Amino acid sequence: MIQSDEEKEFGLFDMADSYDEKQETIANWLKVVNDKIIYTYDFGDNWEHEIVLTKKVRPEKKAQYPRCIGVKNLSPEEDSRGEVLMGEVDLEYANSNILLEEINLSLEEQSPDTGTNTEESHIDYWEEVLLKSKEFYKLRPWGNMDDDMMFTVVDPVTNG
Repeated sequence: MIQSDEEKEFGLFDMADSYDEKQETIANWLKVVNDKIIYTYDFGDNWEHEIVLTKKVRPEKKAQYPRCIGVKNLSPEEDSRGEVLMGEVDLEYANSNILLEEINLSLEEQSPDTGTNTEESHIDYWEEVLLKSKEFYKLRPWGNMDDDMMFTVVDPVTNG
């Protein structure tokens, strides 16, 4: 749930406006330089991260998104707030450039996109999927089957 500082501060959780995080974008909230939001991670440990818009840049054609452009320290392990606050865990990292490369490699591996996030990689396939599903429906393969039978559909392009 996304809520304002006032709603959080005064315990107005039940009266808070709620937003679907799957439909909201950073651009809806950070519009001009120095706009900031607080991101709370793990409500048990209550890790709060201040996110500040420092500048807007145009997307680079060959760049992979999302990507990290700056890093200072390691991220803490799950459920380690107490240890971090007590000084039992050191989050400092000697070489932030190496850490930055590791983070971006991890983001690249986690990305469902196989290429870069350019217009070419975001082709809208929904119209094609709809047409294929209509063709499939006309065939009605289930009409010639019993409950103990099954069928598979193979994509002729990927053989998947």
